[in-house]
Amino acid sequence: MAALPSSAPVALDAVADFGSGATIVLDHVKPIDAVAAGPGEVSGPALALTFTMTNRSSTALGLESVTVDVTDAIGDPGIAMFGDPAQPFQGSLAVGATATATYVFAVDPAARSPIRVEVNYSTGAPTVVLVGDAATGS
Repeated sequence: MAALPSSAPVALDAVADFGSGATIVLDHVKPIDAVAAGPGEVSGPALALTFTMTNRSSTALGLESVTVDVTDAIGDPGIAMFGDPAQPFQGSLAVGATATATYVFAVDPAARSPIRVEVNYSTGAPTVVLVGDAATGS
């Protein structure tokens, strides 16, 4: 299977443009102590990433297929956590509307500068890439 195309990386605090009329902004990066809520999860240091997605395309966007992945400074993947405060994107996003969601990833505090965040919502749009220091959000 061919890899999805990716956009050029932008700073964590920049607007990432999918090139389809949709954009996403990483509003907040907050260090938290996550509590395990699902199978395989381990309580401990994590990052809560809060995003706002805007739809300026000509059709509603399905948000059920949004994927968010995090890679830490040494190349290890962040481990998705599903307990509070995680609130993934849901439903659909009407034309001209915005939606906010929070994703939580276990990431070692010593490997948070830089982190790489990849977001995709459709096989018809590229994956956007945000890179920066999780402590400063830039």
